[in-house]
Amino acid sequence: MIDFAVGDRVAYIGAGPGAYSDIRTVKADKLIRVPNTLKDDAVAANLFKGLTAQYLIKKTFPVRAGHLVLLHAAAGGVGSILASWASKLGATVLGTAGSDKKCAVARDKGCAIAVNYNKPGWQDALLSFTGGTKADVVYDSVGQQTFLSSLDLAAPFGSVVVFGMASGPAPAIDPEMLNRKGCLFLTRPSMFPHNATAQLLTGNSADLFEAMAAGMFDTGGFASVRLADVRDVHRAVEARQQTGSVVLIP
Repeated sequence: MIDFAVGDRVAYIGAGPGAYSDIRTVKADKLIRVPNTLKDDAVAANLFKGLTAQYLIKKTFPVRAGHLVLLHAAAGGVGSILASWASKLGATVLGTAGSDKKCAVARDKGCAIAVNYNKPGWQDALLSFTGGTKADVVYDSVGQQTFLSSLDLAAPFGSVVVFGMASGPAPAIDPEMLNRKGCLFLTRPSMFPHNATAQLLTGNSADLFEAMAAGMFDTGGFASVRLADVRDVHRAVEARQQTGSVVLIP
C-alpha cells in the first residue's frame, strides 16, 4: 500500500456513494497519487474515461504502430481519447459515430476516416477506404447496433472488444460464429477488474498520467460547474444537451 501524507494530491475512482460533497473519507488503497505536473480539473475530467482507454489500448489489445483499429463511437468521451492515443502510437484508426457532425469530431481527434453508422453502407465505406483490409482490433461501445458488423469487419485472428452497450446489449451469438468469421477473439472487459488492487490502480494511473503529460490526447474540453448547481448539469445530461465532461467544483 502507498503511504500518503497530509497535503498529498490524490484522486480516486469507485469509492462508493458520496462524491457530491465538499469533504469525504476514502480508503488509502482506493487513492491515486496525482503528479504536480497535472492540474486538478484536468485529472478530474479525464481520470475515469482515461483509465478505461488505458486498459483497452494497453492491456486488452496492446496497440502498436502499423495496426488497423476500428473504433465505434469515436467522438465520445472514451472514443476520442482512444482515437488520439492510438493514432499517436502509429496505428491507423477507422472511426464510426452516430451523426455527420460527430464524424467530423472523430476525424479531428485522429481518425483517418469516420463514417456515420446510422447510414446504410457504412461498412462498405470503411472497407473501400482500406482496400478491403479488415481491422486488427474493433473497439465497440455501441453494442446492439454495431456488434454483428464488428465481427464482419475484424481481420482473421483479430480481436473484437465490447466494452459498452450504448444502443443496448450486444446480441448473443454461437461461439462457432467466431470460427466462421476468421477465428476471432471476443472479449467483454470493464474498468474495475483492471483496477481491482492498489498495485494495479497505481500502475495503470501512472501510465495514464504519463500519456496525459505527453499530450497523447486532449485533456481540455470540459466544463467547470459549481457543486451547488449540479441539478442543472443533470437536467442538461437528461436532455442530451451536455457534451464533454463536467467537473464539479465545491
